Amino acid sequence: MAAPPHQPLGRQDNRHCTAVRITLAGTFSGLSGRLGLMMAVATFILGGTLAWLLANSIRDELYCELAERARRLACGAAAEATEPLARGDRPALERLCDRIARENAGVRLSIFAAEPAGAAAGYPPRKDAPSQADPIAGDTRPHVYVRGRGLSRQVEVTCAIASVPVGSAHSSGGCVHLVADGTPVRAAVQRLRRAAAWFVSVSAMAAFAIGWAIGSWLARPLRRLCRVVEQFAAGNLEPRIGVVGPAEIAELCRCFNTMGDRLGAWRAAMLGLTAELERKMEERARELEDLAARDPLTNVYNRRHFTAALSHEFAEAIRYDQDVSLLMVDLDNFKRINDTQGHRIGDEVLLLTARTISNSLRAADIVARYGGDEFIALLPHTSAEEAEVLGNRIREAIRESAADRLPGVPVDVSIGIAGLRETAALSPEVLIQEVDKALYTVKRTGKGRIARAGRDTAAGVSAGL
Repeated sequence: MAAPPHQPLGRQDNRHCTAVRITLAGTFSGLSGRLGLMMAVATFILGGTLAWLLANSIRDELYCELAERARRLACGAAAEATEPLARGDRPALERLCDRIARENAGVRLSIFAAEPAGAAAGYPPRKDAPSQADPIAGDTRPHVYVRGRGLSRQVEVTCAIASVPVGSAHSSGGCVHLVADGTPVRAAVQRLRRAAAWFVSVSAMAAFAIGWAIGSWLARPLRRLCRVVEQFAAGNLEPRIGVVGPAEIAELCRCFNTMGDRLGAWRAAMLGLTAELERKMEERARELEDLAARDPLTNVYNRRHFTAALSHEFAEAIRYDQDVSLLMVDLDNFKRINDTQGHRIGDEVLLLTARTISNSLRAADIVARYGGDEFIALLPHTSAEEAEVLGNRIREAIRESAADRLPGVPVDVSIGIAGLRETAALSPEVLIQEVDKALYTVKRTGKGRIARAGRDTAAGVSAGL
């Protein structure tokens, strides 16, 4: 037997990737993801702005410190260069410039004499630096210049060297020109910016995690509410949601539970009303069905209902080998009663006959108006002999009731009887034909009597009581 084919691995991978994409989309598009992204973006913008402002403030502060430090260095160098400059000791001035440049990174120092032919040491001055011939003698205050913008600034300090006292061999003045290019400041600010960027990034990620956690906490009761709503949509009104979360969500949960209680009560009431309405409709349908199956004058069953009941009882008798009999009653001289007494009396005679027959039968028996003045009774589990006894009792009861209630009205009946076993009828129609033949035999031989099919139809009519 061949092994069942396996599903290609690629489809499983595609389904897995699709599930991962759906999960990621739900994470970032839901309440938790959106709140986390909002907090992360807000933290990034706010933290970046504050870090930028702080870095600029620290940068300006560092440049101020650099300018002050350059001013102190220039003043110190001017004080140290006073004596070598007065002596015209160029090597001493060069050693001073080299030492200051070596001890202070990014600092260049130049010393100039006031006279053009005077001693000079250090790096060449910038084009915009004070000229050697500038008359700065007598002004001992340092002059600080900050040139450039941003991190490209440099600090330049010009400081006059005090004149040598009179009587010296070289009584002349000069100046110190110091340039600090701001390399330490740039390095410090760049380190600060990297640290600020790292801090802002970490803060944004932490803000996203906090926002996601808060969103999940807020969305948890909403998810439970959605599940309960789905059950409500499916027709189950029993579930309720716990009142948890912030005040607004808790109030929403309480309102939803109240709505569920009211819907449950309304549905129970509607189900009760529906059940009551269905019961009444069934009762009304049975009443209408029974009304449609009855004769409107006598209130006994009509011929159509009787035929259906006979078919059922006949089939049951054949199946279980039981007997069933028919009893047909016909009013004698009914036309004469209508002609002489009127139709009202005729209707009274019909009502009296139907009522008497019904009162004489069992609950399982069925009586119906078969024709104008003919009535027929279905007698399950009854033989022809038993039906004949019942027929005599009915005939006597009709005569007595007519004598009491309709005095002067000659009421009498003829009765035909047919039993299944006695006639060996093969169908309900044949059984009706047999009872009709028995009644016809009575009518033809004198009326006011009882005849049994299969016996009296061949041997004559039995004497009436």
